[in-house]
Amino acid sequence: LAALASGHHRPGARSCATLATVDPAALRGTRLSLTNGSFAIRASTREGGAYCVVGPNGGGKSTLLRGVLRPLVESQGERVELVSFENHRAMLRDFRGKHAARVLGRRLSDAAKFLVVRFGLYLLLGRKVEHLSTGEIRKLMLVRALAERPRLLLLDNALDGLDA
Repeated sequence: LAALASGHHRPGARSCATLATVDPAALRGTRLSLTNGSFAIRASTREGGAYCVVGPNGGGKSTLLRGVLRPLVESQGERVELVSFENHRAMLRDFRGKHAARVLGRRLSDAAKFLVVRFGLYLLLGRKVEHLSTGEIRKLMLVRALAERPRLLLLDNALDGLDA
C-alpha cells in the first residue's frame, strides 16, 4: 500500500482504485497512522473528506477498508455502505430474476429518485438485474449506497465497468 492521498493526485502516483468518503464525526477521536516499509498511511479527517488509498494489487487496500475502517465506524453505531466486486456478485445472486427497481427497495426515497434520474437509470428499473451490463449494475449499486446516506461510503474498485 503506497499512499493515502487526500483529495489530490501526487505526480507519479498510481491511479486511485479504492476510495473512502469519510464524515469526520464517524472517526472522532481516531488517529489512523500505520507504517510498515512501503505501507504508509497518515490521515486526518475533515468535513466531507475523501481519501484515496493507492497501491499495487494485493497490497492491502481492501483489507484496510473492510478490516479497519468499516468495523471502526460500525462500532460507533454509524451506517457504512460498501460498493465492491464482491457486492456486485452478491447482487447478481440475491436479486436474480428480480427487476432492478427491487434492488432499491419497495418504495424509493426522494434521494433514490433523484439519484436514479441523475445516474440515467430510470429506463433500466424495469429490467431484470441479470440483464444489466456491468456498468449499469455498478451505477445501481452506487445509487443504492448513496441513497442510504451512510456515514462512511467505501468504494472498492467501484468504478470498474463504467464508461468514461
